[in-house]
Amino acid sequence: MGKMLKKCPFCGGSAEMGDDIVHLTCCTEGLYIPLSVWQRRPVNKKKAVSYSLDVLALTEFLVFTMKQKFPEHRHWLDVKKCMENWMPDIDKLLRIDKRHYDEIRVVIEWVYKDDFWAGNILSAKKLREKYDVLVIRMKHKPKENSSHYEEL
Repeated sequence: MGKMLKKCPFCGGSAEMGDDIVHLTCCTEGLYIPLSVWQRRPVNKKKAVSYSLDVLALTEFLVFTMKQKFPEHRHWLDVKKCMENWMPDIDKLLRIDKRHYDEIRVVIEWVYKDDFWAGNILSAKKLREKYDVLVIRMKHKPKENSSHYEEL
């Protein structure tokens, strides 16, 4: 019987794979699993991800601010799912894009005060995608009294 070492799907410990059986020698106290069952197990389970407090706070702030602007929006049917879906994008803004917490918070505040951008930024994914444009627009916003169109 040719044996290969595999990882236990429960704890990551050792598992020996034979021709027709898998022997888990770690947390399961020597459990034997038929190879046919082992091969049918789901391999792409979502791993539990923990996010920093900054990610959680910014995601909550985005949800809160957006909910104030659009109280009847479909996202609010399941706020928990919405938060879970948005946290990875907020995490990427902080960790990968190297944006600062305070800057992101200011941009979120500005977005939902601007009628045009408030209607276009309806998720954390879209916030991340348009972030550079939002920062530029925020810094170069025309004065309130000036017109967007020049008189002919």
